[in-house]
Amino acid sequence: RIHHEDAMPNDVSVSLTPTPRLIETPTEFDVLLGRGRPFQNHSGNQYLRTLVAEWYDTYDTSPRKGKTPIAERLVYLVHKRGGRFIKRVCEGGMSGWVEVEFSEASGKAAHAFRKRRETMANAQKREESRAKAASMGTKAETLAEGKRMKVGS
Repeated sequence: RIHHEDAMPNDVSVSLTPTPRLIETPTEFDVLLGRGRPFQNHSGNQYLRTLVAEWYDTYDTSPRKGKTPIAERLVYLVHKRGGRFIKRVCEGGMSGWVEVEFSEASGKAAHAFRKRRETMANAQKREESRAKAASMGTKAETLAEGKRMKVGS
């Protein structure tokens, strides 16, 4: 039986991970990993959010084990239209973009589903607060009107 470390001479260093190919400019189909408006507004990221919206109900109602295949499906759909999941790198005086591993890409898709859930929950809380404030305003106006009527009587 040959072990991996026994199969190679000690004086040879081999990288088991291929060096990622540097991408100078993202395409419109690429999903950019990062934070902030430039990333959010990129057309590939907008497409991913559209896919998340389309698949959200299925994802949200799936058991935990069923969520991963849905996130992976989104990665497939981005790849199918010619997009990649890429992140910015700045190393050794060079800068550009590199494509991330499939697991990181599906993690990005899963995060997009969680982010949508959070955004929807926050919007619902804001709406409930507005409705409560509006009803309180109506009650206050009714009380004020009642006081005015008593004073005028």
